[in-house]
Amino acid sequence: MVGLQTRYAQEEPPEDPRTKLSQEQLAEVNERAAQIVEELDGRSRAGAAYRLAKKVAEGVDMLNAALLVKEELHASPAVPVPIETLEEVPRSTVDIEGEIVQLWEPNNAKIQSVGLIEDDSGRTKFTIWERSGQPWVSEGERVRLRSVEKSWYEGRVSVAVTGWSEIELPERERWWTE
Repeated sequence: MVGLQTRYAQEEPPEDPRTKLSQEQLAEVNERAAQIVEELDGRSRAGAAYRLAKKVAEGVDMLNAALLVKEELHASPAVPVPIETLEEVPRSTVDIEGEIVQLWEPNNAKIQSVGLIEDDSGRTKFTIWERSGQPWVSEGERVRLRSVEKSWYEGRVSVAVTGWSEIELPERERWWTE
């Protein structure tokens, strides 16, 4: 074990790709990173700049590097994605947040709740399965749905709350801190 610790202690940390760029490139990387994170809430500008600089240092032109980084960050887990982009996200589980705008009677006894969730970008159908053990939601309530499974309903993307998912109710939780 001591040999491993010594070996790792002697290794140099990887060089920051931003040090390989000219001042002009670095300024453009920082500007583009700020634009990317402005569009994608919850992302780190420094993290976006690092990824962008790495691609530019590897020879990718700035425009393509920015598109690739935006795509990578958009697809990163644990950060809510805009509902309108659900179809484009290249993974089967996503986090979304929005307002429950409509609930209707489930047509299956195994379904706890079914309805529509909406954010500023769009709306989609959601299903909360009874076995998921999640709290009940109400129309007009803001919710954050974590690790929900993407599925398709009548040719459109929808989400399902499963046992692996989590429902956060920020407005319900707020009363506790007041």
